[in-house]
Amino acid sequence: MEKLLKVENVVKHFPVKKSFRGDKAFVHALDGVSFEIARGETVGLVGESGCGKSTLARIISGLLGPDSGNVYFEGEDITGFRKKSSKVFRKEIQMIFQDPYASLNPRMKAGDIIGEGLAIHKMYIGKEKQNRVKELLEIVGLNPEFSNRYPHQFSGGQRQRVGIARALSLQPKLIIADEPISALDVSIQAQILNLLTGLQEEFSLAYLFIAHDLRVVKHISDRVIVMYLGEIMEAASCEDIYSHPFHPYTEALLSAIPFVNAEGKKKIILKGDVPSSIEPPSGCRFHTRCPYAKDICRRVKPPLTSKDGRLFSCHFPLFS
Repeated sequence: MEKLLKVENVVKHFPVKKSFRGDKAFVHALDGVSFEIARGETVGLVGESGCGKSTLARIISGLLGPDSGNVYFEGEDITGFRKKSSKVFRKEIQMIFQDPYASLNPRMKAGDIIGEGLAIHKMYIGKEKQNRVKELLEIVGLNPEFSNRYPHQFSGGQRQRVGIARALSLQPKLIIADEPISALDVSIQAQILNLLTGLQEEFSLAYLFIAHDLRVVKHISDRVIVMYLGEIMEAASCEDIYSHPFHPYTEALLSAIPFVNAEGKKKIILKGDVPSSIEPPSGCRFHTRCPYAKDICRRVKPPLTSKDGRLFSCHFPLFS
């Protein structure tokens, strides 16, 4: 499949005060993350809170700049673009945010929110823009007359549909969905997932779908990337990840899902808490909680290895 997006060795650290004296430390949000997304593909990005998923999304979309590393879109390096140059690719990569209320301007009507990008990029003006906004509302399953409503007049699911319409307005090639259903009722989540699937087929979209719920990721993804403390632990096709994980962290995540663990396999309880991202563990970052960890795991960082079409970072993968 043709590559659409390539992320190469992206690093992002955030400075924080370590004490009242003003001593500085750094949150290691991302440390050398690399992966690719093909045209029309859905890649699920999973991991515990604080592993760097949203930071990665903001770097890809251009909302943040990396400390080092590169992001390529359609073969072009977009990390060093100036603001004027970045305007060309910004409409090709759009985001759907986690909170459908906080991501919408409460002072703007839905039609103005959806049409703002059309005006900035001068794609439609006047009556044409109004008609396009109504068309987008219909595409996401809303009444075109809702364009005159304010965000507080919508339900949570309807607000997220407005956010989806806004993302679609510029006819992007890649949409980054940052936990788009986690703030919605369970009954609405399936509707939004089905909507995203239908839109992908209709408009040939690629998705980076960020979530912490592996049941949702299995439903929508072609490939899955598992992150832990700013690093990729494993990346493989959805079928391979769920049938035979290579990394102990992936195994532990899957064991906690009832429908995956229906055959009576023992549930894996990870000991301790997630280490601080300000002072991440040496060697393998998962070794402090890994049931298979040995001395080399504490001393040496495992390389990201390729085998049977998947990537994993572990000295003692589960196939050995």
